[in-house]
Amino acid sequence: MQTMYLMAPSVYHTNCKYDTFCEIGGETYANHIIITMGEFLSELCKKEILDCLDIPEERRTNGLDDECLRVLSKHHVCFTHNIIAGSTKIN
Repeated sequence: MQTMYLMAPSVYHTNCKYDTFCEIGGETYANHIIITMGEFLSELCKKEILDCLDIPEERRTNGLDDECLRVLSKHHVCFTHNIIAGSTKIN
């Protein structure tokens, strides 16, 4: 599978201050992942990403964004946050 670029959580959250960005890019990082990579993800992977939104904060190991990224790795989805190195497998 090809490695795909995915906006880093910190960049996503910086852009969330713009309403138009949230309307197009998703209201949560989980939604952003599905909007950006949805056509390449299985229905199970999408469901597990959205299920992360229901994990109580005290049960999240590393925060919501990291839980979503963990699901991608679990499903062997190759991604990078470095747009220049977009063809390098990093996970």
